[in-house]
Amino acid sequence: DGVPAFALKGGGLARVLTRLGVPELSLAVLGRYHSDGLLVVDACRVMQSLARASREVKLLLVSKKASSHWVDVLNHAGPGDAVALATLRLLASLVTDDPEVQNSAGAAVGLLDALDRRLTTEFW
Repeated sequence: DGVPAFALKGGGLARVLTRLGVPELSLAVLGRYHSDGLLVVDACRVMQSLARASREVKLLLVSKKASSHWVDVLNHAGPGDAVALATLRLLASLVTDDPEVQNSAGAAVGLLDALDRRLTTEFW
């Protein structure tokens, strides 16, 4: 997570990529190619970067469909698994004071339990 080589005012590049559907494409990658760890890690990094700049992306990433991906990864990944670590970093980027995002994350079936298990055991 280095310093960007360039930036557009107001999160311009993130807005452009979001409008082009990059977050949705990244979620589709998770659904279709979930066994390709390197691809999933890269998709998580893209979504993490976009979530930092976009409320809409945060809402997408705590949606029912996306949350089921996070729960599966957190429940099935082994200790120190790169995919689980990328998922945890992605979920950390969703921290916000936006009540709608908070409510969506809290309502995601199994997400808080999976996070709790992952973070409070020696499983990571």
